[in-house]
Amino acid sequence: MHGFAFNFFGLATARIFEYFSSYFIGGSYSGHSYYGNFTNTTSTYEILIHGGYISVFIGFILFFFTFEKATRRNKYLMTLLSFFFLVIIIIEMSFFWIALGIIILVLFSLFLLYSKRSRRDFQTITAHTLIGVLLLWIGYFLATFMVKELKIISPSFPALFFILGTLIAISKGIIEQALNAISSIVIIALLYVIFTYQPSLFILMYILVAISLYVFMLLYAISREINVLKSHEIELLGIKRMKMDKLQDFMSHITQIKPKKLTEEEITFYKEQKICLVCKGKTSRLTYICPNCEAIYCVDCSTALSNLENACWVCNSAFDESKPVKPFKIEKEKKTEAKSKPPLN
Repeated sequence: MHGFAFNFFGLATARIFEYFSSYFIGGSYSGHSYYGNFTNTTSTYEILIHGGYISVFIGFILFFFTFEKATRRNKYLMTLLSFFFLVIIIIEMSFFWIALGIIILVLFSLFLLYSKRSRRDFQTITAHTLIGVLLLWIGYFLATFMVKELKIISPSFPALFFILGTLIAISKGIIEQALNAISSIVIIALLYVIFTYQPSLFILMYILVAISLYVFMLLYAISREINVLKSHEIELLGIKRMKMDKLQDFMSHITQIKPKKLTEEEITFYKEQKICLVCKGKTSRLTYICPNCEAIYCVDCSTALSNLENACWVCNSAFDESKPVKPFKIEKEKKTEAKSKPPLN
């Protein structure tokens, strides 16, 4: 997560550079609007754009360094590759978009490679985070001068991708799914505009690759969520069965440890020391106290006895008055005594 934060930081810094670069584009006012001419830019504009490109790859370097340091894999190859691209971009900034495309493809390849052995819920979280990052990169690309020169979309349209991408990256559950649905609608609208105006092959290929990755990650995230829900249901069922087995074993154990008779000294000692009559353990704040004899039981033992014989071990009063009282030991002892008595002449 810290690595993703560095990635966002690099992109946000680049946006700041690009924002100020807009003030150094030559153009003219017409109808209360300013029309910029990207063929008439100043050296300050070029420096600011160059600074934005450098910020993006500094974010990538920090991301890959954090990731590879945490996973202890790749021997920092991705960090070195990002640093190599950074040096090339410093020398020749026209190489930026090719380098960025390679890094994004590598990023998604790493996700698929390392997420196979991860928990499904972690895979889902990472997939949605990558969806948010990808939307940010689509918005970043749409805000460049290459797309602006085509005059096919509103200048405010890329900001929508930034907002959706950021919200998806930090949201969870139903909100995240709703944002994914909205993002899909926005991408469909983008595809319609692009195919209607038929931009250059480079722009078309870049957008199609990015959208293909978006669709793939969205389907992957949905499939992971379905698997997480199924595994969660199976886990809950297993826990429920385990609890039932433990309860049955506990109830069987109670039938064997119940004393024939509790003396007054024992009962008084258990009350004073706040010890459960059944398990002989120290009771916590949540206890059951018999309303008739004030005998103390822990919650687990009182629940088990309520399901088993529903009778207090001291006074035979019911734990749950809606259930019948079945003091099995007492009944068994009475039957034994009746059988042992000689018949009357």
